[in-house]
Amino acid sequence: MTIYKRFALHIFSGFWAVLLFALWLVFAPTQVGGQAAYVIIIGESMEPGFQIGDLVIAHQQPVYQVGEAVVYHNPEMERYVFHRIIAQELGRFILQGDNNPWIDTYQPLPEDVLGRLWIRIPQGGTYLQKLRHPIFLWLLVGLLAGSLFLGRSKGSKSMNKQSIQTWFLDMIKKG
Repeated sequence: MTIYKRFALHIFSGFWAVLLFALWLVFAPTQVGGQAAYVIIIGESMEPGFQIGDLVIAHQQPVYQVGEAVVYHNPEMERYVFHRIIAQELGRFILQGDNNPWIDTYQPLPEDVLGRLWIRIPQGGTYLQKLRHPIFLWLLVGLLAGSLFLGRSKGSKSMNKQSIQTWFLDMIKKG
């Protein structure tokens, strides 16, 4: 392999590594130290702007303002809630669903808010729930395993049917 091809391969690999790292920083969930909170809309409290099954991605902010739609954990309901800030009193937020005539009974502190609306994916939550079905998870595992078996080995051509069979038989003999 020429020096140019090796250099281009390293640049290409570095580009993808940086891109994947940047995507992780932007989309990492708060549960693992990231800044994004993911919520699937399950009620009608934010209609008509947000429908049941929508996926909402909220991002942490240093400051939240009246009028912003935010995600917070409601300990009374033991779930995450996506509602709009309508006021702030005594250091706590007053929230209300856009479709609700009442305000939320729990009033979170600013540090209780997980994030402000960043991205809305219509019906994204519905599709995400379907992908969480065990059959899709097994399919994903199978595809990943298949890509390992059929991938390129270092310095050689792609594995053919005969080399896969040989590798598998060798694994059985060893194990």
